[in-house]
Amino acid sequence: MTCVVDKVDELSNLFSLDLTYCDNLDKLPGEMSKLVKLRNLWLGGCSLMQMPIGLGKLTNLQRLDMFVAKQPNPSDVGAGLSELNTLNNLEGELRNIVGGCKCESSAENLQMKKKLVA
Repeated sequence: MTCVVDKVDELSNLFSLDLTYCDNLDKLPGEMSKLVKLRNLWLGGCSLMQMPIGLGKLTNLQRLDMFVAKQPNPSDVGAGLSELNTLNNLEGELRNIVGGCKCESSAENLQMKKKLVA
């Protein structure tokens, strides 16, 4: 799989999305932010270069196993770590917070998420 369908926002009642080991998946559509009932988003093993802006709107999200916080080049627009600030229901292990190009440090409250192992 190389992309998630742009019409993903039509799946408004989706609770879980497992994209694990979609090796060729390098980006998620911006419409992901409309999946407000999403609780589980599994991305481990993907080749994501950035996360879509608006992921912080998924306030029901409980499991997110990977977050890419760097852009492949300065002209690309992607989500930064601050998107995680509003995700107060996250729990489990969040692996692969990928550093790199100027990741903002405004995600301090990641440490306050008691159920999250970063």
